[in-house]
Amino acid sequence: GEDKLISNPGFGYDACFGLCSEKQLFYPDWMEGEWSSSCVLTSKFFPLGEDLVYRNLRRGSARSEEERIGQKTTFNSKYVTVDEKKRQGNRLCVIADRSFNTAAMLNAYAGYSRISSVKYEPARDPTRMLIEYPLLGPDMRPLPPKRTEVFINNRDAALSSSSSSSSSYACSELFRAVTIGPGSVAVADSENACLYTLERTGRVSGKQRNLVYLVPNPNSKEGDLYMQTRGRAVA
Repeated sequence: GEDKLISNPGFGYDACFGLCSEKQLFYPDWMEGEWSSSCVLTSKFFPLGEDLVYRNLRRGSARSEEERIGQKTTFNSKYVTVDEKKRQGNRLCVIADRSFNTAAMLNAYAGYSRISSVKYEPARDPTRMLIEYPLLGPDMRPLPPKRTEVFINNRDAALSSSSSSSSSYACSELFRAVTIGPGSVAVADSENACLYTLERTGRVSGKQRNLVYLVPNPNSKEGDLYMQTRGRAVA
C-alpha cells in the first residue's frame, strides 16, 4: 500500500532487475496535464554511516550537490495520456513525460541549461532514457562530450482504492544511471518512492524519498562495500 512505499527502505538491489507485468509506470487520470512543481528538501539520512556516501550527497542531495535542507526549487512537470492502442486494458493511462520532466528538473537544480537533450521513446522502450550534456559550460568554456544512459529497472504502484479516480497514489521506481565521458564510466543505482494526494482544491501534494544504493561491481572498492551493506540503501 501507499504507507509501505513511503516507509519501506526500498526494493533492495535484488529486485533491481526483476520482471514486472508492466514496463511503464501509469498514473491516475488527475495527474494529466502540466504542473508547476515545487520541491523542498526536508531531511537526509545516512543509515549506515557517512563513510559509505559520496561527498556530493553528504554536501547536498541526490538531485544536486548544492541543494540544502529547507531549499525550495520550482520547475514544470508534464503527465500525458498514452495512445489508446497502447493502453492494453490498463485502467490507468497517464504516464510521465520523462524527456520534459528530466530536463526541467535537472536544469532547475543546476540553475542553468545543464542538459542539452533527453531522448525517451516510451512506445519503443519505456525502460531506457538517454541524457546528453552540452559541449559548452555556463561560462562558455568547452566541455568534453558526456552522456548518461538511464535504465528504469523496476517499478511498483498502488492506489488508495480500486477506482482510478482515487485521490491518493503511491509509486516507486528503481534506476541505474550510467554516465559515460572520455575515458570514464560512472554507475549509480537509486530509487524514487513517491506519494501523491489530490486535494479538494485541485492541487496535488506529494512526498518523495530518494534512496541511494552502492553498485555491486566486483572489481572495485564500492563492490566490496556493497557486500558489507547487503544491498541496503546507504542514503
